Amino acid sequence: MAKKMQVPWVTLWVPAPYLLAAHVYIDVISELLYESSGGGTSTDDDDKSRGVIPGLSMMRISDLPNEIIDDQDTSRIAYLLREMGRVIPICATAVVMNSYAKVNPTPLIADLKSKFKMLLQAGCLTVSFPLSPLPSSSASDTTGCLTWLDARDPRSVVYICFGTVAMLSPSEVLALGESFGVY
Repeated sequence: MAKKMQVPWVTLWVPAPYLLAAHVYIDVISELLYESSGGGTSTDDDDKSRGVIPGLSMMRISDLPNEIIDDQDTSRIAYLLREMGRVIPICATAVVMNSYAKVNPTPLIADLKSKFKMLLQAGCLTVSFPLSPLPSSSASDTTGCLTWLDARDPRSVVYICFGTVAMLSPSEVLALGESFGVY
C-alpha cells in the first residue's frame, strides 16, 4: 500500500528483536529444520542451528514459536509470517522496535541494522494509564505484607519478584536472604 501511495512505510515491531531476526532468516531456519530432522519436521536434534544466525547463538530452532517453524503450505499464518520476513527488509523505509539498544546482544542488533534501511530502537512503548488510587493497607492486606512494609523506612526494602511461573526452593530463598544479610 505504501509503495502504491508513494509514501514511506514505517513498521512498528513490538515483539522481541530475536523474533524479527527469526522472521528475516525464516528460509535459513526452515533449511536447518529440514536438515536436522532428516527431511521431516522433528526438532529433536537442532543444536547445529546455534551460531548460524547472528545474535541467535543461544537459541535452538525448537525454541522458536510454532508459528515460525510450521509448514507454510499447511499453515496460513506461517505463510504470512514468512512473507512478512521477506518483504519488510526490502520495502520498509524504517523499522521501529519496542526495545532498548543495550538490552539485546550486540551481534543481533548489528545484523538487524544491516538488514533494514533504518532500524530504530524506541525503548519501551507501553500505554500509560492514570494510576488508580490504592486502597488503604489495612483494607486489602490479607497477608500483613503491606502493614509490615508501611512500618519500614523509605528505600530500606528490596522487592524481588520471580513472577507466577517459577518458585524458589527453600534453599534458594535461604541463599537469597543470606546475600542480603537477612539470615
